[in-house]
Amino acid sequence: MQKVNEKTYAELAKEWDEIADKRYQQMANGIDNSYDKIITPFILDSTNKTDLTSLIDAGCGNGILLSKIESHAKASVGIDISKKNISIARNLCKTSKFDCCSIEEFSKKNKKLKATTIICCMVLMDTPSLTDTVSALSRLLKKNGNLIWVITHPFFWPRYWGYENEDWFKYSDSIPIEAFFKISNEETTFKTTHTHHPLWKYINTFHNNGLSIETISELMPIKNDNFNLENQPNYPRFLAGICRKLF
Repeated sequence: MQKVNEKTYAELAKEWDEIADKRYQQMANGIDNSYDKIITPFILDSTNKTDLTSLIDAGCGNGILLSKIESHAKASVGIDISKKNISIARNLCKTSKFDCCSIEEFSKKNKKLKATTIICCMVLMDTPSLTDTVSALSRLLKKNGNLIWVITHPFFWPRYWGYENEDWFKYSDSIPIEAFFKISNEETTFKTTHTHHPLWKYINTFHNNGLSIETISELMPIKNDNFNLENQPNYPRFLAGICRKLF
């Protein structure tokens, strides 16, 4: 694990192409408990409360999440920088359209498109520029539209991944970090990059782009028959919320 320089979308796409098959296997087979039991329920519950006339899954990955929602949407689009993930998503989803590009590029190509709901799940900490990405998301939303988002928890993720005590880490800074990708019950040999941002930067960036935080949740592990809490931390690893486009 190490601090690195800011990476380009091409470099990030290469990382996600390399891990695409492994991530699909983890998610499709229920190996990623956090995704399956913590993140997905929040997204599904949130989309049940929003207008799905026009839905964008911004950073759709392999499309597993979108495949659970697309039947409830009048029109749905998935976008992702990984060609491998888009290929998987196209085979998995039945009615959605797809575009392999960044959120920023998609907003430039679709200036007239105004979505009623955008899902941005585990994406905002993985883009080169948080400001540019949120600005593009805001442009893609119609007035009073909803942005449903999930991120790694800015305060607790550094503790969970073990870098909060590194000499190069400072909570108040935005820091690109390269590490071997892992989930709660499996480690991999694939390197991916995420950027730590302090919580205030997310909040200010939403505000500066006309996005009002309507709800915010710290997603804790939930005990059930299929999810063992014994090896889970007693703090939230994920932060989630819904923003409304004001103007």
